[in-house]
Amino acid sequence: MRNPARKALYCLLALVAAAAMIRLGFGREQSIGEHWTAIVPICIGLGIAPFAFVFLIQALFAIRGRAKLLRGEGVIARWQVFPGEWEQFRGLDSRRSDGRPGLGNDLWIRRQGAVEPVEVIVGRKSALVDGSYHSLNPRGLPELRGVAWLEGPPTCLEFSLLYPRSRYGGPVPTTLRIPVPPGARPDARRVVAHFEPLTRRHPPLALRDPPRTYWICVVLVFAGAAAGGIGYALAGGSQEGSASLVPLSLVIGGVICAVFASILALATWLLTRRT
Repeated sequence: MRNPARKALYCLLALVAAAAMIRLGFGREQSIGEHWTAIVPICIGLGIAPFAFVFLIQALFAIRGRAKLLRGEGVIARWQVFPGEWEQFRGLDSRRSDGRPGLGNDLWIRRQGAVEPVEVIVGRKSALVDGSYHSLNPRGLPELRGVAWLEGPPTCLEFSLLYPRSRYGGPVPTTLRIPVPPGARPDARRVVAHFEPLTRRHPPLALRDPPRTYWICVVLVFAGAAAGGIGYALAGGSQEGSASLVPLSLVIGGVICAVFASILALATWLLTRRT
């Protein structure tokens, strides 16, 4: 994110505009009773408001994270890329990204060459490269999926990122590519040592100990069956009215619990069996 403060301002203005559209729609409906002319601004406002709010929160977090990096809080490494090395990086980045959307660089790279050294600051959950802020969080937006070396020249760090959805649906893979001058390789190794364990993929909790999962599923099935049986027995002796909700809830909850446990056990067996 090149300018988080400006993006936050734009999102705030969009949020205010959306609220004004919604208020205009309700005002028209109450004053002149025109439902169709009132529903259009309401729908536009309701369509804009959620996106503006989410992007506003994201921009505010970026402002906070950028300020922390500039203050030196949580910084792992920092280095400078001299203009000649930056020109090499621009050429490598263009070749690497050409025709391969998944390898496009999330970093905003200015068109003109650098006349002064470009500063790189990498923190525990983010990076600031030439004034462009980027989140590096395995549970963030975008999601950090991995980090790797890319030999050059110049050598680069490549962070694999994943945005949840594009406008056409489906996740969108991309990368954050950062140049590493020869003198900054020890600093870059510290960055890799920090992020590599965070991006390791662990099996789901149910697959880490299948026998324990099976026993838990058996207990859940019996508990669900017992709850359903108790609910069924109570339903036979209960009177009509609000009291009948308790046995009905027990029956429904017991069935859901037993079915869920059965599906979990079956899925665990299918995923762990040897073919």
